[in-house]
Order: sequence, then structure tokens, then C-alpha cells
Amino acid sequence: MTSSEMIRNHLALGVALVSAALASACSDGFGLGVFGGGEEQDPAKGGAAADGKPSEDPIYDPADLRKEAHPDLFAGLNSGPEQTAAVCARGQDNRVTRGLCNGASITGVRDVLRALQIDFKNPNGRNAFDGNPGFALLANSSSLIARNVSAVNPRAIVFTPVPGLPQRLRGYTVASYTRGETFVEMASEDARTGQLTFYLLKFELGCEKNEGGCTNGDLFSPDVESNWKGFTLYDDSDLKNSILDCLSCHQPNRKAAKALLMRELRDPWTHWFRNDRPGGIQLLIDYKRVHGGEEYGGIPAQMIDKSDARALEDMIVGQGLVPRDEVVFQSKTIETEVQSSAPQQPAINTPPGTSRTWETLFQKSLAGQELPPPYHDVKVTDPDKLLFVSNKYVQMMNGQIEKSQLPDMRRVFLEDALSDLSFVPRKDATGKEILLHMCAQCHQPDLDQSISRAKFDMKQFVDGTMPKAERVLAVARMRMSSSDVLKMPPLFMRELPPEAIDKAEEALNDPRFGDK
Repeated sequence: MTSSEMIRNHLALGVALVSAALASACSDGFGLGVFGGGEEQDPAKGGAAADGKPSEDPIYDPADLRKEAHPDLFAGLNSGPEQTAAVCARGQDNRVTRGLCNGASITGVRDVLRALQIDFKNPNGRNAFDGNPGFALLANSSSLIARNVSAVNPRAIVFTPVPGLPQRLRGYTVASYTRGETFVEMASEDARTGQLTFYLLKFELGCEKNEGGCTNGDLFSPDVESNWKGFTLYDDSDLKNSILDCLSCHQPNRKAAKALLMRELRDPWTHWFRNDRPGGIQLLIDYKRVHGGEEYGGIPAQMIDKSDARALEDMIVGQGLVPRDEVVFQSKTIETEVQSSAPQQPAINTPPGTSRTWETLFQKSLAGQELPPPYHDVKVTDPDKLLFVSNKYVQMMNGQIEKSQLPDMRRVFLEDALSDLSFVPRKDATGKEILLHMCAQCHQPDLDQSISRAKFDMKQFVDGTMPKAERVLAVARMRMSSSDVLKMPPLFMRELPPEAIDKAEEALNDPRFGDK
């Protein structure tokens, strides 16, 4: 038996054992099953955290069925056929415009992939070969929807295949989808001009008209991927002054060209599903304990095991989009350092590992110099929360509980990891560090200066030249309700606890600014 076959058998055995455990009578409560004894918590009573105390904040507690107070992410933007027509009239000639501007019927993720000519022709074939597109599944994202992404709710990325070695492709296209939101992210190059444009396809679900809107069962199950009632198309120019701006990550310097971004560009591709790397295998096991033989993001169920970050690396390298060495996530070095600090990694991530190489990357984001890096450990999830949502999902799919009883599949993160995931500031961070870490990605002078967001400029904050009116407004925006579209930072990206806001306000009121 080859080493590859042994690894695949290990993966199959792990999935089988986990699936058997889920089908058995193991409890759903935190602290139960393989993680010790305890009493199951009743979500109907308001939910409880892992220590049994009432949850003060539902955004990290899957047993709390209260919905997060998110704003309408598309508030203030046009919608419907007129908006789509406006995008289509802008003259771009790429697979997005050719596929979505011709009146094609788009009722699900499969239709989107078909329209972009990156659908799967041979479900029993290979990744990026046999008529199939390239694809990779990601379990930790630094994107705008980072708080949606984990092994049980991965980001599916499907793209124009690059068979064999990296090579330049004209007119390439990429689509990215994660359950929980009602949009698909896309990027496509005009083969004639070489211009890359980013797009968002906002789709409509029938459940949006229900009293109370869509349930978690509607948004995190296969139902969200089909039976759409309509769609609206946006491009990056429509979104550039909104909280859905693509270019704060994909064009962090307005003088540079737009580009795809892959930080974990090198073997072993820490947070990507892969059936022949220790970390990738662990992520596949966590995924399959929930989704089993389920299609995800338009990727056929029998192909999920073939997820391959190398295929995406070949595409990125072939297009000449390799990021600078100083921002690349050094997967091999970081994984080695993490395992040295915590030998049970990657299978067990509590306590978390540490990495000096990773910390160097993180310090750059803390100083506002670079985008926050991916997490240092392979897994970003809390094992108790993961077991809880896994059980509930399987029960829902088996008809044992209603869709309305499914927990929010995003609430699986290890709370000790939240600051290293850049979801919240570090507790010991100064007010200056909090502002730079949480705000500089979207508020710095290299971005588009023609939009209103540019008025809050973190360089002016560092230089001591930020006008008082902007500092006062910034504090007011930080203290807004999470349901307000003007709240900063948006909850779906990051959260500032009250004590962090107090520190940030103190830094913005520093006497060095004077009364300007």
C-alpha cells in the first residue's frame, strides 16, 4: 500500500468513526461526548457558554439561537434588473458579463458556475482536468467574510483550470462562495485588455419574505444554493464606498493593478482542504463529520476530497500575482513552530500553538502596515462548539429537528483565538494598536481617496494631524448599534468590545492633536 493510500484510508476511517459517533446517542451539549461530562444546555432558555454561564454575546455561542444584529449589507445600493443592466453596459468583456448579461436563468450556485464556464463536467474526474475547473476549499479566511469561514462552513473557490505547470491564462475567472451570506464573489479578466474586475452577485431567497426572515437552516444547508428567486450584479466600482468593498484587499495600493490574493501560497497550504497533508486531512475530517456526502458550493460531493490549493497556486503564479515575500504565510515554518510548541497539533488545537514567524507577520498588522495574516494553527475551531453544531446539523438533515433549531454555523471559533484571528483586538493592545489593527485595512491613504471613507485616514492619526471632527465621528461610529450600516468596524468583519472602544477613544482624544 502506498503512503498516499494509507493517508486516504486514515481519512476515510476518521470520517466513518466521527459519522458513527454523530449517529449515536451522544449529547449535543457543550462539555459532553468525547470532551467530558456535563448537563446539556437548552438553547430555548437563551443559550449558555461552554462554562455553563449565560451568554452575554450570542456571536460566539452556538447554543444561543438569537440572531446577530447585522445591518443590511446592501443598504444604500441599487438593486434588481436596472442595477445589473448598468454593470453590463460598462463595456467589460469577460466571462462574468458574457455569462450573466444575456438573460440566462440563474437559480443557484451551479447556474453561476455554468454561466462562467467553470462548472463540473465530470464529477468522477480530477481537479482541473477531465473537463473540470480547478477548485479548493478553505477553512480560515482573511477576506471580508472571515467570520463565516471554518472547516464546517468553508469558502469554496472555483476557477479556470491551469492543467499542469503554472502558465499565463487570458480571460481567467474565479468564483468564491461561503454559506451564510446571500452572495457569490467573482473576479474575471477581460482577455482583450487584461483588465481584472471584481463582482458580487447578490441572490434572493424565498425565505427572505417570511416573518423573521431566513433561518439558519435556510442559510447554512444545501437549500441556500438553489431555488433563487432573482439576482443583482455589482462590480467593484459599485461597492468601493460600502462595507463590501472588494478593493481594500485586492487593490490596497490604488496605483497598483487589481489582483487576486492568496497568502498561503506554499506547501503545505495550512488552512486548505487536502487529502495528503496532515492539516488538510484534519480539516476534511471536521468537514465530513457535518456534511458527509453533500455537494457544497457547486462542487460535487465525490470531488470534495480532491480539493487542492496547489491548483490555485498554479493559477496565481501563472498570472504573475505572487505576493511579496514579507506578507506570504510561510506555511511549513509556521506549522513546524506550532507543532513544536503544542505537539498534539494539528489534530488537537487546545491549547493553541505559537509561532515566532507568524508573530512577526501579526505585528505588521498590529502596526497597520499589512493585512492581518491567517491564523497560526491549522484549526480555528473550538472542539466543543464544533461537536455541538455538527450534531445539530446532522439532526436537521435527518429530520430530527426543524431548520429554525439549527445553530448559527459561524459560531464555532476558539475564543482564545479571536484576537489572533483579528476578529477582536488583543486585550493588552493600546488604543493606538487597536485603531491600527482594526481600522487601517480600510482607512489608509494608499486606497481610493475620492470616496467618503478616505476622510478617516489612519496615517493622519499616526502623524497627529487628524481633524477633531473626524475623531469625534469615528468614536460615534464605533459606539453605534451593530445593526446600523454605519457601525465601524462592521460586526461581520470585526468587533470592538466596550473596553477596546474606550481605549480607542482615549487615543483619539490624545492632547497631541490639539483642538483642530
